[in-house]
Amino acid sequence: MNKKLIVFLSIFSLFLTLPLIPVNAAAKAGGACTKAGITSVASGKTYTCVKSGKKLVWDKGTTIAPPVVAQPSWLKGYSEISSISRNNKINFNLENIEISSNVDAKLAVNLLKYQNLVSSYWKSYGFESQYPIHILILSEKDYPTYLKHSTERKFSCSDVCNESNWFSPSFSTKFQGTVQVENLSENLSGRASPTGLTILYVIGTEMVSKNYNWAPDLATAFTHEYGHVIQFSYLEGWKNFGHMACWNNEGFPAFFEDALYFENELEKSKMNLLAPPNGTFLSWLSLRRTIRENGFRNDANSVFNSLVISYSGSDTDWTKFFTNTDIRNSQGCTITGYGRNHGSIISSLFYEDFGTKGFLEILKNTNQIQDWEKAFLATTGKNYNSWLNERVFPEFKKLISPKKL
Repeated sequence: MNKKLIVFLSIFSLFLTLPLIPVNAAAKAGGACTKAGITSVASGKTYTCVKSGKKLVWDKGTTIAPPVVAQPSWLKGYSEISSISRNNKINFNLENIEISSNVDAKLAVNLLKYQNLVSSYWKSYGFESQYPIHILILSEKDYPTYLKHSTERKFSCSDVCNESNWFSPSFSTKFQGTVQVENLSENLSGRASPTGLTILYVIGTEMVSKNYNWAPDLATAFTHEYGHVIQFSYLEGWKNFGHMACWNNEGFPAFFEDALYFENELEKSKMNLLAPPNGTFLSWLSLRRTIRENGFRNDANSVFNSLVISYSGSDTDWTKFFTNTDIRNSQGCTITGYGRNHGSIISSLFYEDFGTKGFLEILKNTNQIQDWEKAFLATTGKNYNSWLNERVFPEFKKLISPKKL
């Protein structure tokens, strides 16, 4: 046989008998490596080859920190409120709850967890209503139940709480929430305080099956309405409600409804309930913020048109906007939906400057002083109009340029 062939076969035979060590084998703690100091990344860790006795082995590895994703500046307040609420140890168990048999029991339980979340959050800052709070969760089929409680507790939302609106078959795919002042007539006349507050939710029996956004829509209703409970509690029902700035009427509850529903992806104490359809809270909140900003642009356009103002983006324009919209029940206030959109943006700025307690203090001071601007000064130490000029106007100008309106 050819000598070269014999040598080749001998070497090949020897090669087959040797153990095979894959060059690109994944590193793992304690596993063999080839050269001290080299590193390898595997399973989210960086391993370094070190000498252990006479052997070279991979060390225990160092966990690789996830990349920090840049977040919009406006998100900070929402993230703080969300995190605080979910790490809150207070459990404010609500009583006086009635749930219709026409409403899915498991859904109601999950929704009441959001109610408990928001109640606990505000209790941790010192709020607890001086009035009994009743919760009614009904469907469009429960008009008799509504009539029974509204008669007994002397409240009324007859403009919408009737068999042509919330309690009609056409409402089966919709939902709504409201806070009703009990002993309404006496309270409106100024003769008496409320005897209680009823949070009424009407959830259509086909809401879940036919509304794509049912989860965030329902959850935020339960985080929203408690803001009105706070307002009615501190302002003695309707007695001093009119002294509150229009933007606070719906803007304050709207800001907190979003913040208390939102869950930061890095938050450990998540509720894991009723997530948005796409499962991503940040994308949901970003879209919600965009919707509010677009709504604000439409509202501002309507207000400026009503004032016959050709918007130039000046401070004078925005001063006129607030002069026209700040008084509750004014034409401008009604045009803006009682401040739901622009008030949510203002509330975000107010939170950045004065925190959660600021919202409680300004309502208490408004009730005592019965003047919003003086209450703002007493709460913050700042002149209200100066704060608008310094903090709010610049933000509004970013959102609305003369070309966009």
